[in-house]
Amino acid sequence: MIMKDLVESRLVLGRASRALLDRVADDPVAPLTVGLAGPAGHGKTALLAELTRLQQRAGVTVHTGVPGPGEPVDPDDLILVDDAHLLDDERIGVLLRLVATRRHRLVVAHRPWPRSAALTELVDTLRRDGQAVLLGPFTREQTGACVAAVPELTQRAELVDFVHTQTGGVPRDVERLTRGLRAAPSLATVPTEPPRTVVLEFAPELEIQPAPVRRLLLAVAAGVPLPVAMLGPLLDQEPEAVDELIATTRAAGLIGADGRLTPLVRRAVTTLSPATERSALWRRLTELQLARGGPVLPLVRSLLAVGVLGDCPAPTLAAAAQEALADEPAFAAELFAAATAAGHPTGARQALAAALAGDLDDALRLADRLLTTADPAVRAEAAAVAATALAHRGHASRSVELYRWSGTASSVAFAAVGGFAIGDLTAAGPRVDEPAGAPPTLHASAARLMADGVREGVTGTPSAALSALVQSAALLEPDGRAALLPDSPAALAALTAVHCGELDIAERVLHRAQAGGVGGPLMARRHRLLQAWILMVRGQTLAAAERLATVTADERPLESRDLLFAAALRMGIARRTSDLGALKRGGARRWRRWSATGSTCSRCCRWANWPSRARGSVTWPGWRRTCGRAPRCSTDSAHRPCGASRCTGAACTPPS
Repeated sequence: MIMKDLVESRLVLGRASRALLDRVADDPVAPLTVGLAGPAGHGKTALLAELTRLQQRAGVTVHTGVPGPGEPVDPDDLILVDDAHLLDDERIGVLLRLVATRRHRLVVAHRPWPRSAALTELVDTLRRDGQAVLLGPFTREQTGACVAAVPELTQRAELVDFVHTQTGGVPRDVERLTRGLRAAPSLATVPTEPPRTVVLEFAPELEIQPAPVRRLLLAVAAGVPLPVAMLGPLLDQEPEAVDELIATTRAAGLIGADGRLTPLVRRAVTTLSPATERSALWRRLTELQLARGGPVLPLVRSLLAVGVLGDCPAPTLAAAAQEALADEPAFAAELFAAATAAGHPTGARQALAAALAGDLDDALRLADRLLTTADPAVRAEAAAVAATALAHRGHASRSVELYRWSGTASSVAFAAVGGFAIGDLTAAGPRVDEPAGAPPTLHASAARLMADGVREGVTGTPSAALSALVQSAALLEPDGRAALLPDSPAALAALTAVHCGELDIAERVLHRAQAGGVGGPLMARRHRLLQAWILMVRGQTLAAAERLATVTADERPLESRDLLFAAALRMGIARRTSDLGALKRGGARRWRRWSATGSTCSRCCRWANWPSRARGSVTWPGWRRTCGRAPRCSTDSAHRPCGASRCTGAACTPPS
């Protein structure tokens, strides 16, 4: 492509184009019969202009256009014909006769479509008797050369990547984007979107396209796979006509050889197309895609990007939310909410998505509402969501109650796990049979193995417990991203392995769970905390501190269970690094949390001194003391952290 306003007569060429120009420059009057083929915007006109410049500089007469029938043509002159695909059969016949003489010099440029029988014969003749040059998109190196030719743009690798990704290397679009970036007010950093002026340059090009081509561009801009069998009903065209539309659009340089739009063209199509036409087509596309069971999430993203999500049918929103549940639970929760608002109830799926995303407040609110208003099946699912959220917040007793009330196969197993957590010895009895007719899904099987592993850890052998928990973790790996868990079997397996001294097993099972995203974002921080703990136990305190920092990097508050574990981890790291300041701060934080929650032993206080409500002060002992001899020991039983009616004189042990 000639950058006319940048560097005079400077071209960025492929190997075949450069060889052609070199041959003409070396021998300007040598025989020349060439056919140039390429989509619009790929440099055919620019290459013809460069050939004209070289020939005129050598004193050769150049004719641009097809001579009339019977018009004499000097064999030493050069005939250049652009857009030969638009010629009628009569003028193509004139060119055929000139080529057949093998005495005239001519270069014919054309698009790959439309292709009449006469043009096909001309192209074959040019290839047989001369040379065929196919013009394609730029490579990244060629795009970099175009960017380097603009003095105002520094040739940063990131900027070259941006231009090449946005344009797909189409020379016309590379020139447009580099020109637009040069005119931008400031370019301190690499932009994330092309300038609006560059997008608007596509308006005339899109307006001249036939209506079926514009509709095809809108359909492809939706970002979903579109088989020809689906394009026909969508565009109201027969299959043969669809093939012709695709060929026409590709020849116009708007669709790549892979059938996709470049990001720049896609933005232009979605921005410049009439809103009513775009909404109607995409709505029809959602209906067809949903009817054939195809993915609808990319289409919903496209609707959201241009602000017309309200035009999407509610069933499509629900289907897209289900597709996003495993990888983007927060986005899935938004889509479930939109589907519900549009009149399509989604049951407990929105609460499930919120819980997987770690938004336990919304999960509990939605689940609690469904527990009193929904159908029995939905109530059971809502109870399981609420039970899981409560388990993460430390309300184990209420969690077990809800799991038992839910009654699903997974809930029964999780209730058994929670029973051990609250000291319910009935959970240590025989296995609880799964509900009759419950399908043996991976999730249900993993939950049952998880319960077996915990049971073995309490009543059996460590090796049996570890074996069951590792098997449970392995079952969840293929499809565990959308599994809502009170605790992951990988975490329990890692804890068991650590107690057994099998740190390698603990690391491997956590790594696999983290890589597979088991439990979604809700369990991700739990897994990272345990990984940090193992690093601390191995003595790698710096790596443990770095891993711990990633847990709170998103500034989302930790739930109570993870908060306690993170506090213990900080104290452990501080003790191993002899960080007295961190030890003191950590002890104060633990004291405040302990005194606020009243979480103490039933017989004696853990510290000799506790906050005196009357005096509002705290003193910290250096070691054990007896409650009866502790200074400032309150005589009011309500002020004793131990809750005892009187001081027993038992020794108080500092927190470990």
